[in-house]
Amino acid sequence: MDTTHNDMLEQIKKILLMSQLNGFAGEDAVNAALAAQRLVADNAAAQRKPPAYVRVTAEDRAIIKTGMEETRLASVGATWTSEWNSSLAAAVAPNFRCEYYFGRSQKADECRPRKVVRFFGQKTDALAAKLVYEHLVEAATKCGNEFAQTRIYELDGQVGDCASQAELFNTWVHGFIEGVKDRLDQQAWELSIYVPQMVQRAYAKISQDFASVPIREVRRTNDQAVLNARRSCSRAGLGASKPAHRLNA
Repeated sequence: MDTTHNDMLEQIKKILLMSQLNGFAGEDAVNAALAAQRLVADNAAAQRKPPAYVRVTAEDRAIIKTGMEETRLASVGATWTSEWNSSLAAAVAPNFRCEYYFGRSQKADECRPRKVVRFFGQKTDALAAKLVYEHLVEAATKCGNEFAQTRIYELDGQVGDCASQAELFNTWVHGFIEGVKDRLDQQAWELSIYVPQMVQRAYAKISQDFASVPIREVRRTNDQAVLNARRSCSRAGLGASKPAHRLNA
């Protein structure tokens, strides 16, 4: 990667780190993801060149197809720990110009392989998608568990069946993911972000033999407080009420 790509990734890391240091307070986690998305869009726009009206031979096309595309594309693995991670990966990937799929990874000191989500796209985009995805996993895990623990305490001693902390968390986190997807989708439309045809073509080739594995359904709750929080997440991520502003790193 050249200096421009490295600079973009470093800026994204700084933005995500600031959100982490703030404890993912308020709208920080989602706004950090939106700021990273804008940097990816800016980087993609900077790389576009005006068309060169020259004759391209079949040999030239073969070199471009086997050389440039293979060197520019990458499959970047990221942590997968829970079923809801799949929905989050689906929300992040296309909004960072990537396809995604799941695989296995095993280190020398591990007894069994781990499931990972892989972002497939131009190398810089795939790395950016991984950074934002793992940032949102951490934010959702922290904030969702804090909400579920608080709600369990509120429900303690009430008569009747109460939802478990896992059910409360699952309900909250799916609402959070819906909110993240809504905001990333909206900004992607505004910035004309799309998965490049080069990525789509390459992914179609490598995914021909992929097996389809159904995602296991998780238990959720009808607790009204969680449903209200879910609706709030769907509208504005982590309680965002102000328009996202452009960050200068």
